[in-house]
Amino acid sequence: MPTVTMRNRLATLVLLAAAPAGAQEFVVPFDRDYEPLSYMSEGTPMGFDIDLTKAIATEAELEISFTPADFFSIQMGGWPEDWAFAVASMSRNPAREERFDFIGPYYYDTVVLVSADDGVDGFAPPAPGARIGVCRGCIYRAAILGGYVELDPGSDMAGDEVEIIDFSTDTDAIQQLLVTDDIGVDYAVTSAHVAERFLDAGFPVEISNYQLFVTPVWIVVPKGRDEIRAAVNSAWLSLRNQGKVEPLWDAHLKRDYINPITILDLSGDVDGDGDGE
Repeated sequence: MPTVTMRNRLATLVLLAAAPAGAQEFVVPFDRDYEPLSYMSEGTPMGFDIDLTKAIATEAELEISFTPADFFSIQMGGWPEDWAFAVASMSRNPAREERFDFIGPYYYDTVVLVSADDGVDGFAPPAPGARIGVCRGCIYRAAILGGYVELDPGSDMAGDEVEIIDFSTDTDAIQQLLVTDDIGVDYAVTSAHVAERFLDAGFPVEISNYQLFVTPVWIVVPKGRDEIRAAVNSAWLSLRNQGKVEPLWDAHLKRDYINPITILDLSGDVDGDGDGE
């Protein structure tokens, strides 16, 4: 039985043999404003998603280049022919399953609620009528409207009791928390790792010490691109088996989101045992 590395090479040979001459470089779209996973720094793509994409391409012996694209465009499908795959924090839902094959999951997205820091101890849950910013195209809207956002033991906030405000990205929604105008928001829904970045950068934001939900996120390949899917999947499995994914993660984030988290304490205690990270 061939090894994972041998399967990588076989899949890559098939992929390159099927490609027309001069078309052996593949394009990978990425969100340029999703630090620390993917972002631009002095004109260069950076972040965990970028490093993992490069590692997959090296393992699969694929030539790639990056192109910036907003998350809404990435998850909508209908990609240009030269877009090969994406490492872009995409969760699964029925609409996306019609467009993509999923590889992974490559980490678990821990979703939290964020507000502006009002100087009062304790996170105040949203009251009916609160304005909550969400990422357009993300699953957060469906999560809230689905009515399963439990904010404290004695309160269950139904989705129709709050006003949902769409933004292009989580980052835009969080930034809007700090602005007082007609489109201001009271809360934002985002990934814990994004919220922590704002907190560490000194922004006056407050993060709920409970997760709204935890969801696996996946590497995606457009439907019908079987050779690319085979090459990327084999490369991903090889990286995982060799223990090469965790060091990439550790270089960009301060806590483990690769494995599912059941208790999240953003004061520094991940597992709830009081021992910190």
